[in-house]
Amino acid sequence: MMFIAQTTADSHARKVRVGLFPASPLVFEKDGKADGLFIDLLEHIAKENNWEIHYVRGTWSSLQEDLKNGTIDLLPSMGNTKERLALYDLSKNAVFIDYGVLFTKKKYVIHTILDLNNMRIAGLKESVFTTGFKNYTESFGVTCEITEVADNIQVMEYIVNDSVDAGVCIYSLGNELAKKYPVEVTPVSFSPIALHYAVCKGKNADLLAAIDVIQGREEGDPSSYYNDRFQYWMGSQSTRNIPGWVVWASGGLFVTGLLFALSSIMLKRLVTIKTQHLNQEILDRKAIAAALQESQERLQLATGAARIGIWDWNITTDQMVWDDMMFTIYGAKDWPQSFGVELWKNCLHPDDVSFVWDACQAAIRGDIDYNVEFRIIHPDKSIRYVKGEGVILRDDSGNAVRMLGVNFDITAQKETMEQRQKYEAQIQKNSKIESLGVLAGGIAHDFNNLMGGIYGYIEIAIEKSSQNEKVTTVLGKAVNTIERARALTLQLLTFAKGGAPIMKINNLFPFVEETALFALSGSTITCRCIIEAGLKPCKFDRNQIGQVIDNLVINAKQAMPQGGKIEIRAKNCTIGEGKHPMLEPGEYVCIAIKDNGTGIAPEILPKIFEPFVTTKPTGFGLGLASCYSIIRKHGGCIDVESEIGRGSTFSLYLPASNQQPVDSDRTVDIDHKGNGVFLLLMMK
Repeated sequence: MMFIAQTTADSHARKVRVGLFPASPLVFEKDGKADGLFIDLLEHIAKENNWEIHYVRGTWSSLQEDLKNGTIDLLPSMGNTKERLALYDLSKNAVFIDYGVLFTKKKYVIHTILDLNNMRIAGLKESVFTTGFKNYTESFGVTCEITEVADNIQVMEYIVNDSVDAGVCIYSLGNELAKKYPVEVTPVSFSPIALHYAVCKGKNADLLAAIDVIQGREEGDPSSYYNDRFQYWMGSQSTRNIPGWVVWASGGLFVTGLLFALSSIMLKRLVTIKTQHLNQEILDRKAIAAALQESQERLQLATGAARIGIWDWNITTDQMVWDDMMFTIYGAKDWPQSFGVELWKNCLHPDDVSFVWDACQAAIRGDIDYNVEFRIIHPDKSIRYVKGEGVILRDDSGNAVRMLGVNFDITAQKETMEQRQKYEAQIQKNSKIESLGVLAGGIAHDFNNLMGGIYGYIEIAIEKSSQNEKVTTVLGKAVNTIERARALTLQLLTFAKGGAPIMKINNLFPFVEETALFALSGSTITCRCIIEAGLKPCKFDRNQIGQVIDNLVINAKQAMPQGGKIEIRAKNCTIGEGKHPMLEPGEYVCIAIKDNGTGIAPEILPKIFEPFVTTKPTGFGLGLASCYSIIRKHGGCIDVESEIGRGSTFSLYLPASNQQPVDSDRTVDIDHKGNGVFLLLMMK
């Protein structure tokens, strides 16, 4: 509802719509007329500037909305806060400085903020004092149930009706309302604030300019209208309503002295009580601060030991705050304590930014819980794996305002899991190869027996048809084919059983080097051997290991038809528990044979040691299968790495020995004495 002030200007006057709400003695309505300190000063300024004031009644929160949307032009008694300065422009000088206090019924004993724990508290909606009270209780760890109401009169009514235990009110208005309601002020005070005239941001600057001129001119003048009205409203409250003759008639030195003495005694008593309460509040606050510090130190130790980083994202300001462990996880040494969320997003792996940010937004909307794994890039360009979890904090309207959470560095777990999967795949592959070996061995054995019978019959046929050259020629070709088939079955048997190796402790070099050079005879390929000093001996079968080296070197040679290089490296190595899926922990000698040939296709590489798998147009695909079988029977393993166009590396692991090697090349002189009998065996 709108009404015009009693003092109006002419038809050319500047019309000014002013918000009016109950906040005596600063702003209020009495007998249909606007009144109060802010109103008196405003009408004084309006008269000098030829303004016509139109007052608009409303609650404090509704009038703030009216000011923002332009329904009113000016709102008195606006507190100066950072949040409000973003929405409104304020007059240069404060009209009055007020603060928040807590009122309650006399049945409650409240001395300090700590007495309010679990109490029900009423407060004005969108009031800086209600907000200040919330912050005040949170700083002490005190929990209250806050009920927000439309105006301060409702605050008092809620207290009187026992709807709440206490209420937040501005001090100046609270004193006025305490005359009408059976409430009393408590020692709990907070949030001192300067009160100004306010206009909507960027609008009605002429109104503030006129107010600043007159207020600035009159503030320093003791006889000015401003100081007169300030003394009237903020001076002795009782003298406003008592006629002067009554005051004069009841005056007297005795009465005045008596009242002064009683007032002094009461004031001293009140100051003493207030000081005691304040001292107790300080002690309580120190105790809470010490307990909070101890709790924070325990939390920091626990999260540090578990390598858990804690983060806090203020969604409304887009600022993040991290603890020390978060900076450690991300390798962020020179970052500010508080920073924008974009700086964090820049640390994410480019392929992960989109889905991580989508998860954040989905959590803010309330669609999902924030629980995601992603990669980050360290300043040293290394990639680490992180697991993030978080919760959303919302305001009374359900809007997301903050997001709190933790980050875990799970790089080690990821690497362990990947290694385990790799080992499991290797074990499955080896099991498959061994199963194929058993099957191939059985088939080869039976096939070899059949070939033996056929071979015998063909030999007889050749003998019977020796006079027929054409038949003999055909049967000779059949014999050659059978010989090839028998060679195949021999390879299958070698793969399946490998033959029982006749192992002796010996040095691998120069035996390996000599075998490799012999296999490369007549080719343009160069071979270089790099042998670690102090290479340990091994227990091995020279013939079988020679077959393995020969096979691998010939394969390397065939992979480099235009020539190339082969490098053979030998070194001691220690295999720890769980470090290799096919090797027991212990000491080994590793021989790596590397070529720079064509490489092995990725789809072939996982099954390269299986029988009948070959990359060559000719051959049976049993060479590497036999190598695998031989090395496994020596208690070792063979691995392969390859890249198309860059070559392959086959690594042999053989158990090392601490015993002295046997010199297999040494000849032994034997003093043999016979009886001089020669035996000549002749067969027809």
